[in-house]
Amino acid sequence: MEVKQEVLVIGEILYAKKFYEELKGRYIIKVFDSTKKEFLVEATVKYENVFIDKFDTEVLDALSPAVNVIVVIGDSSKLVDVKAATENDTVASLSSTKGSTKEELEKLELEALNNLDFALITGVPKDPVNKIEEVSEIAANKAINYINESGDIVDLDVTDIHISL
Repeated sequence: MEVKQEVLVIGEILYAKKFYEELKGRYIIKVFDSTKKEFLVEATVKYENVFIDKFDTEVLDALSPAVNVIVVIGDSSKLVDVKAATENDTVASLSSTKGSTKEELEKLELEALNNLDFALITGVPKDPVNKIEEVSEIAANKAINYINESGDIVDLDVTDIHISL
């Protein structure tokens, strides 16, 4: 039995609800809509894997070591301390919030959710803002592990697998 990956969403998905519902079918979605202080108290116990929201040293230090990808929507300087993310061995990807109409905002949310889905599949987000030199290696290793664990392919030489993002 395959174990579903967990995703923490901080805040509300307002527009891309159809794709968000599809993600709920593939992943365990946990929603946290409380204060940063309450989040820090619960972070090491309750939440793992991938997060959407503001990340500084304090938050990153409180998270499980299983957290390796952050996908956020908004101004990177206000949402992610890139230096802290790098020091915590976490790859960050940011989506713009430049949009004023409902259609533009829905498109932005959809792009961020697609990036989240991509990160859960490959182990890395599209267009990371840090750890760029390591992203291809991380994705290749995850692909190799997936192939090896599937058991469908026997004696596959994976030494020449390269992934370009």
